[in-house]
Amino acid sequence: QVSNYVSKAEHLSDVLEPDTLAKLAAASSLGLLKAQQYKQAARKFLTVGTAVSETFSGVIAAEDVALYGGLCAVATFDRDELKSSVLESSVFRNFLDLKPKIRDVIQDLFSSKYGAGLTALEAMKGELKLDIHLKDHVDTLFGMIKDRCLVQYFSPYLSVSLASMATAFSSPIEDIEASVAKLIMSGQISAL
Repeated sequence: QVSNYVSKAEHLSDVLEPDTLAKLAAASSLGLLKAQQYKQAARKFLTVGTAVSETFSGVIAAEDVALYGGLCAVATFDRDELKSSVLESSVFRNFLDLKPKIRDVIQDLFSSKYGAGLTALEAMKGELKLDIHLKDHVDTLFGMIKDRCLVQYFSPYLSVSLASMATAFSSPIEDIEASVAKLIMSGQISAL
């Protein structure tokens, strides 16, 4: 229901103040996150204006915009979109600077430093599961992020050693084998 009201209000964007537009974008983003529409949520979080930090902190803090938007983006965006929309965005970069841990995770995963990025992300998991808006999505988003990293790791190769993948991902070979098998079965990685 929130998204219906937000959508109606956004049609008045030419007469609304920037802080109201930021609040609407934040509310819409949270609605999309709740509905598990992670890619749309990421795109919407990227449009939240910096005015939200001063006027809407009772609902969402600026640090949360970085956290939620960053996690949704890294879970759903391809490398080009992640670079152009997140890492090179001057507006969203301001949010990421408020949450250096998530900024560093995004940079590590973008730079193919999967072990470091996933380890840092895993270290944040307990804290993230306590977040009121994120708690129900942590496991799903983490799974999507890990799968995306595995697919990216495979993309330039015809064959890959599971042992080298285990090293690159700082993960036991059994876990890598199970994850790769799942991605092959779902058609995300070619087994030919």
